[in-house]
Amino acid sequence: MMTPRFPRLLLTAALLFTFAGSAHAQGMGSIFGKATDSSGAVMPGVTVTVTGTGLQQPRTTVTGSSGAYQMPNVPIGTYTVTFELNGFKKVTRPNVIVNDNFNAQIDTKMEIGQMSDEVTVSGASPVVDIKKTTTGAVFDAAILQNIPTARDPWQIINMTPGVQAGLNVGGSSSGQQVGLESRGTTADVQWNLEGGSITDLSSNSSPSYFNFDAFEQIQVTNGGGDVSVQSSGLFINLITKSGSNVFKGSAVGTFENDSTQFSNVTEELFNAGTGGFLSGNPLKKISNVSIEYGGPILKNRLWFWGAADHQDINVGVLNFFDPGAGANCATYAEAQRLGNDLGIGFGDLETVQKCLKTDNTTIKTWSAKFNYQLSSAHRFQYLMQADDKVRNARGSSATTAIEAASQQYGGSKLWDKITPPTISATHTWVANDRLVFNNQYTYVPGGFSLDYQDYKTCGESNYIDGATDPAAYRTGPRADPNCLWNQQHLRIRTTGFQSRSKLSTYQTTRISHELKTDGTYFATGVLGGDHSLKFGVGYRKAPIQSFSHYSGGGRAWLQCMNNNSNLCGDGSRVAPGSGQAGFVPYRAELYRDQLRNNDWWTYFGYIQDSFSRGKWRVNGGLRYDWQQSKYLGGCVAANIVRPDLLPAQCEEATQSGINPNTGETETIQPFANWAPRLSVTYDLFGNGKTALKAAGSYYFDTRQTLANALGGLFTVTRLQWTNNSSGTCPSARCWTDANGDGVIQANELLGTPVTSSSRFDPATGILRPAGNLVDKDTKLFRTREAIVGISHELIPNLAAGVDYIYRKYDRGLQDFTIGYQPGAPGYPLTNIYTGPLTHTDTASGISAPYYVVTNGLARPSGLGTITVTDPDSEDYHGVDFTVNKRYSDKWQLSAALTVQTNPNHILKGSINPTGDEFLEGASTIAKYVFKMNGSYQFPWGVMASANFNMNHGAVRQTAVVIDGPGDVYGGTTGQISYDTLQFQARDEFRYDPAPLLDLGVHKTFALGSSEKYRFKLMLDMFNILNTNTIIDYSSDNFSQASFSAPSAIVPPRVFRIGGTINF
Repeated sequence: MMTPRFPRLLLTAALLFTFAGSAHAQGMGSIFGKATDSSGAVMPGVTVTVTGTGLQQPRTTVTGSSGAYQMPNVPIGTYTVTFELNGFKKVTRPNVIVNDNFNAQIDTKMEIGQMSDEVTVSGASPVVDIKKTTTGAVFDAAILQNIPTARDPWQIINMTPGVQAGLNVGGSSSGQQVGLESRGTTADVQWNLEGGSITDLSSNSSPSYFNFDAFEQIQVTNGGGDVSVQSSGLFINLITKSGSNVFKGSAVGTFENDSTQFSNVTEELFNAGTGGFLSGNPLKKISNVSIEYGGPILKNRLWFWGAADHQDINVGVLNFFDPGAGANCATYAEAQRLGNDLGIGFGDLETVQKCLKTDNTTIKTWSAKFNYQLSSAHRFQYLMQADDKVRNARGSSATTAIEAASQQYGGSKLWDKITPPTISATHTWVANDRLVFNNQYTYVPGGFSLDYQDYKTCGESNYIDGATDPAAYRTGPRADPNCLWNQQHLRIRTTGFQSRSKLSTYQTTRISHELKTDGTYFATGVLGGDHSLKFGVGYRKAPIQSFSHYSGGGRAWLQCMNNNSNLCGDGSRVAPGSGQAGFVPYRAELYRDQLRNNDWWTYFGYIQDSFSRGKWRVNGGLRYDWQQSKYLGGCVAANIVRPDLLPAQCEEATQSGINPNTGETETIQPFANWAPRLSVTYDLFGNGKTALKAAGSYYFDTRQTLANALGGLFTVTRLQWTNNSSGTCPSARCWTDANGDGVIQANELLGTPVTSSSRFDPATGILRPAGNLVDKDTKLFRTREAIVGISHELIPNLAAGVDYIYRKYDRGLQDFTIGYQPGAPGYPLTNIYTGPLTHTDTASGISAPYYVVTNGLARPSGLGTITVTDPDSEDYHGVDFTVNKRYSDKWQLSAALTVQTNPNHILKGSINPTGDEFLEGASTIAKYVFKMNGSYQFPWGVMASANFNMNHGAVRQTAVVIDGPGDVYGGTTGQISYDTLQFQARDEFRYDPAPLLDLGVHKTFALGSSEKYRFKLMLDMFNILNTNTIIDYSSDNFSQASFSAPSAIVPPRVFRIGGTINF
């Protein structure tokens, strides 16, 4: 039997032997085809030469015995393909366009004659890829530069069929990472920079922000990925511009502010808003300046390209007032803190919006790329890209004061000034005209901090390795007790208002290294057809260290007297139990700092053969992935208030933990998966214009870090003392706040606190690690996919397609109580429950079902948990209808309609069954996703463009509920508390669709006689319809009046002006 170690050794050996890279490196496609004579007979021995914009030197190959040829790893660009053979006229095919991951079929017929005679074949470049079975889109320069968007890659990705990105109207969410959903999932998004993986695996997101004007193309795949694609989530490849044999560049500037924005808050919406008003979150000012330039250092040998960018984004925070913006603003802010009526009406909307606190984000980026052609066989590329983001008010809101919000900034700096860049180094080796390797190494210096507002004066909140005494962190400027590091977070229970300091900081380092190879070998006339063999191996390492400090060691809770919003008074402190209006103590919480410190690594390999014969192409491949993790240990300091209760805790590095089933110390398991891929395409008419396709694939989860359970330092360790609503002590355990300053002090804490985890030992103050909780037979999250479709070229440069996509999502990791997991005697846990019983809500009159424990039985308690394979599953069914017209003859067009559903199947049996019936079979995604964009070049240098999006309304949060019956019988171990209950299918309540239409008008002026020098004046208009669809409410509880109180709407119409100079 092959051991798990053998494939790893094999992959490592292959890496050391070949050192290689990615199928998508630099943004590549291929050119292939067949040469025949006038009678249709195949012609071996024809020399095929490709020259064009992406190549520093020509590429040459020779047709094989079947007349076929293949030119793999061709950088994106426009090319000329020539065919030459003694005794035949030379054939030239110009203007062949190669986009990322596109296979351009260029066939030719050779005529007898002198080679000096040349035949030029005109015609549009292919738009149907008869080899490909993927779904997705490629966005080239014509789209990036001409279609009105918010100018960030997330909104370009949103233009992909079946993809939904978070809302961004003209820049309203620019500088932030919005969510991405496709095919019913937001998981396993794979970000790549020129083929190298850069995904932040901790958050399933991009590790950086980008200069929009640096992109040449953006390629998105959301189905049918070949063996080089690991997981079923979105696969995104960002391709930057490159130098060439011509010096050229561009400079872009854009601007918009509150004067170019309209209002879409109606009086009805304003009056219905949370707290009696709705401010909206208007733009304050957004500006962007960028420049890029490139050219030859040595013509046909060494090229350079560089870019820089500065983005300044200022938006108003929803219902969040800046007390420093004027007397009215200070009055609003104080009323908000106390939960009082602000006394404003619709006529005050302009004043309200001017009082909103500005959320400022600045992003600075720079990029540099060098392309070097050492010889006809060896080509090198070196790319560096860095970004520096600073945000002043992350987390601020109507109930969060600025001192309790975060300052966000990037990770460590070189020499405390320069942001270290992401690095991609690529080597392409053309071994011969049949065998090509791509070699790539990618380094990502990921990480960021969510720090205090005063970090620039008091110091950054960085982890100190091995520090156990809190005094080690309180040195230098931070020793000042007024620093927010030392100030306890304050929360008002009654109003939810947070102030004084953040609850905790967050500083994380997420470095990533990847080394991988991709090779292509072409064999013709073997086993009755032609073979294109693709193979690759790789290694990735992605350790993560995250540190959180709890401000001042704890969080103090105050409340209005009797927790009554009418008894808040002026916010001053009053005696507990006095009945006077004012604040009294409610709860004291002490925390120990947190540390997550792990390493994770993976080996992978794949092989795939593409067999072609006649009109058929069959692709069969297999991918292998192996991953493992390790806990790296560390120390967190003692709590500053009660170090006797929460002493310092240190842990050693390990890969082992106690198995709760056996009680033995065992090494955590690695995950190893084989993922087959199979696809078939058929060139229906044999002319490369109509392709039928079918594909079947297995995918597995990108990352699972089991090592996290081996340490106790990242688990929240909290001790809690709670008072009555009047502020008095309910028992011997409470917080007296004796001096009335709202700050937790050791002598004010009475009795034994409640702990946050059963793994906490009150005698030692140590929190025990969860241990090796994962059953050996647990399987990673899996996706099984099937696709059938057709693509057809309707007219030159325009293709239409229909694809049906089916997916089955299953497996993955799920926690169960020990003894009640699948296969154990106690499974399913639902057997101990009886019902349903019915509760009718008095406020709404709506009834809802719930369950209680069968009389005399007990809910399991104190048994611990075990992680096994999740028995739940989800089906996805979707149909994409697409039309794409490449830019030519002055116009371009792209349209897509996706119709989809994703019914859930609940089989867990691990929890209380209340509410399960409302999720079973429910489809929680948009049932349709429609998008359309295009542009037309009018005379006089005027281009008009449009971008339209409309999706089925999103499901309203996770569930709409009513007030529940409260405490009910929960068995012999205590009561069950039902504060709320679900009462209808999870997908019943949806927001309304939000049609969004954006328009652009650009006018280009020639600067002198040369076409090279041009100025383009740009006017882009967003949300032309001034849609004001509600996108969030204050509550999802149908029993409460705030259920119908809007808290957020679609941002209003806004105009953006800008200019581009090409030189």
